[in-house]
Amino acid sequence: STKIMVSLNDASVNGIAVQGHLKYYEDTVRHLQGDLALLDYYVPADFFVRVPLQPEISSLDIRFSFNTDFALSHGVLQVKSPLGLDMSGDFSVQTFPDYLRLNRVTLQSADTRLIGKGVFEKSGRLNGSLELENFDISQWVEIDKKTNVSGIILVEGNIENGQISSISVTTEIQDSGLYQGDVLSLSGSASY
Repeated sequence: STKIMVSLNDASVNGIAVQGHLKYYEDTVRHLQGDLALLDYYVPADFFVRVPLQPEISSLDIRFSFNTDFALSHGVLQVKSPLGLDMSGDFSVQTFPDYLRLNRVTLQSADTRLIGKGVFEKSGRLNGSLELENFDISQWVEIDKKTNVSGIILVEGNIENGQISSISVTTEIQDSGLYQGDVLSLSGSASY
């Protein structure tokens, strides 16, 4: 039986500040457990460079605990931003030879629920969905007005060299917060 424990106090992984600890052990199966925090994380500035959408995404503090046998990973997470975002939930991810499947990620706050699932292939192809309930975009993206978005978003696309190279989004959402009292409905598709 092999056991390795690692404590991270002031580490950096690909320029991302990481704190926490990891525990690896082998018995009949390999296992990895961890409690990690990604502090002051920013989506890379060039991630959206090839598409017309250029959102000003806030920094995020992401904390998660997980357990994996390198085929199935599951755990809990918390996401916070300086804009007021404070959501927590759980996730489940399966790893296959040619793709990664997000079985589910659920994030909730007092008023909001976000559920995501999808597939990311090693070739860079991405396919997924997000279900939103009472979602305030202003807690993620630097905009002045609060929103109250509910609905579903379907996404297909490709990521090449860490950048979105193509994307197709189909939405059916409603917002009852942006125009105070009036409901804004949006359904349709956009591709780039």
